[in-house]
Amino acid sequence: MVWRRLSTALFVVLWWTLNLRWISQDRLLRDGDEESHVGAMELFRDYWLEEGLYTWFVETWFGNYGEYPPLFAGVMGAWWGIVTQVFGTTPPSSMLIRGALLIWPMLTAIAVARMAHLYKWNWRVAGMCTLSIPLLLGVSRHFMIEGMVTALSTISICLALEWKHRPHFSILLCTGLTLGLGLLTKQTIIIGAPLVIVGIVLSSKNRLHGMWIFVLATCIVSPWFLTQIQLQEEYIRQSAQSRFTISIWKQITFYPLSIPYVLGTLTPLLILLKPNYLRTAPKMLWIWTGTLILLMGIPKQYPRLLLMWLPAIPLWISYAWTKRQFSLKWEPVFVTYCICTIGIHGFSSLQQKIQPLYTNNVLSRMDDGCPQVWIRLASAEDGGLSSLYDHFLTHPVHHTIAIFGSPQVPCSIQSTYGWNGHIDPFLRRRGFDSDIIEVSDFTDPMWQDADIQIEWKGDTIKTPMQIRIVE
Repeated sequence: MVWRRLSTALFVVLWWTLNLRWISQDRLLRDGDEESHVGAMELFRDYWLEEGLYTWFVETWFGNYGEYPPLFAGVMGAWWGIVTQVFGTTPPSSMLIRGALLIWPMLTAIAVARMAHLYKWNWRVAGMCTLSIPLLLGVSRHFMIEGMVTALSTISICLALEWKHRPHFSILLCTGLTLGLGLLTKQTIIIGAPLVIVGIVLSSKNRLHGMWIFVLATCIVSPWFLTQIQLQEEYIRQSAQSRFTISIWKQITFYPLSIPYVLGTLTPLLILLKPNYLRTAPKMLWIWTGTLILLMGIPKQYPRLLLMWLPAIPLWISYAWTKRQFSLKWEPVFVTYCICTIGIHGFSSLQQKIQPLYTNNVLSRMDDGCPQVWIRLASAEDGGLSSLYDHFLTHPVHHTIAIFGSPQVPCSIQSTYGWNGHIDPFLRRRGFDSDIIEVSDFTDPMWQDADIQIEWKGDTIKTPMQIRIVE
């Protein structure tokens, strides 16, 4: 008993330590999707600091901020605002801001462990497997909404299962509230968690009471949906048109082929699932896994969309582990195994071999652009932005930046924004307001009058950049 408690605590401490260490070392330019989310967060930070709680709440509930609901930007923007109030100007890359993103996979793991406990399976195996899913960690280290929606989706399923075992009205309300908040995070949750919860409710003796879950969730999401219905219709129409650019075979095989990649070194544990175990598995697990078929029909397909379905895998493993009745001596082996698979620490060479194989043979079939790679080593390639920031720290009176050259950002860095587009938000979020000017030749008066001159010596940001302070 003492070992089991210590092993869980040890694993959680190491998990936080290794992931925070990864975040502290990563300086890679943000992907275009991620930068868009950070931009929305910045707006909500300003609402929190300047407009007050009421404006922040209204905008978070049903504000118009593009194709996705605003809850993620609202919550993370509020946290950014709180950190700013306490510590002063803080960039989003700060450990206080970016490190807070790890709460989403942790909440997901707690919910999965609780579900395993309700079924009397090995909850430690379930929780540790969840925290060892490479894609879950990879996406959750970035400002991407999939980490939050996965947490809310899994928690809502867990609460529904809790209500089935203990049919209290307060649990029912919490289930509806969490599901509604999940719907305010990303629309794709609708083909996952609600269907699983329907299965749980229909298998309960209090199924009529269970309908209140969906009534409450609908009340929460309706104000945003009704005000954005035209925008959502256009978004769905544009997404549907992209479906015809690939074959049906590629469409339906993309996610099944992605599962071994996103699970990484957890994949071998699936050998625990013997056929005789599958026949006696709970219906909830089958429904959750089966909704993956609906995901295959979504026109836009990215590996990160799998995240809401991946928590079912640790439950399958926990179920099979319990059925085999492993003795205590196997748990230290399992803990060691999971520690080695946290993110890609300890197995980075294996993941680096899998990555190009998957990118070239699976991911490239779905997207001709730069692939979004979330399972990777930390990178210090920030295109020289940190060097520019150092110049501002030593010469804070300079406000005008002239740039000669427009370097391309290579696919290996994964940013869909041009380098020049990263400078303004990078400096602004660190408290420096600057005028950024692009010049075509050195005779331009704007170049001569600039406080800082940046000259690129090549066509990409991996070539040398020269920064000059004009005295």
